Amino acid sequence: MVKQDLADKLEKYVDAGGALITTFFSGIVDENEASFLQDWLSQLCFSRGIKPLVHSAPEAVETTLRSKDGQEYLFVLNHNADAVTVEMGDWSGVDLLTGRTMNGSKSELAGRDVWIVKLHS
Repeated sequence: MVKQDLADKLEKYVDAGGALITTFFSGIVDENEASFLQDWLSQLCFSRGIKPLVHSAPEAVETTLRSKDGQEYLFVLNHNADAVTVEMGDWSGVDLLTGRTMNGSKSELAGRDVWIVKLHS
């Protein structure tokens, strides 16, 4: 939960050069557990040039980029019961679970499904 005054302080902190570490789920409700009408964290990221991992991740789709030994892996998790369309943007690689080649096109991700994409170097 984030009170509006805390959101304002965090924005000023970042503006002054501070580093803010958070998760995709941070600050989505106020102190009364009511959803913010505006997603302040996404707006803060966008205004500072921080872009999402995929171009059009629908609501309740989680994306994470991990790397090990010089290899990068893109995890895309659909927490929805229904299928969603995800645009991969500039990412390309192979889904390790299905062997399917993934590229910058739009692809359908089934409900409650996941991609683990080994990205091309």
